[in-house]
Amino acid sequence: MKARTLIGLWKANVPPWVWICFPLWIGPIILGLDGRAPDWLPIALFLATVTVIMSIAEFANTYADRDEDWLYGPTNPLVTGELNAVRARNTFILQNILAGLLLVALLVVVPSYALAITMIMGWFAGIAYSLSPFRFK
Repeated sequence: MKARTLIGLWKANVPPWVWICFPLWIGPIILGLDGRAPDWLPIALFLATVTVIMSIAEFANTYADRDEDWLYGPTNPLVTGELNAVRARNTFILQNILAGLLLVALLVVVPSYALAITMIMGWFAGIAYSLSPFRFK
């Protein structure tokens, strides 16, 4: 895979707001520990799952807006040619498989159905915002 394609994938998946939100995830985790020693596996799985789901939402928006972003968002990697639509679609499918696997792993480690349902709802909302048949945008 070319470096230009990897850069395009990075731009389409990880906008600055994903990293800006990272401290907001750590704060509730620290408060939830209530002075106890943390169990790092559930925390790492949770952070990885949330990051992948947020990236899926951003990538779905980038992919759905590729036809109109030449006017409004010329930095879209699908518009600039850093990434082609076929590779973007294939990457999107792989990301959703990865999110499903991470969610199952999180459910095995932390048997909380409320957490899993909440994360699935966020996953669905992130996709439904940009992609048809819902396209809530």
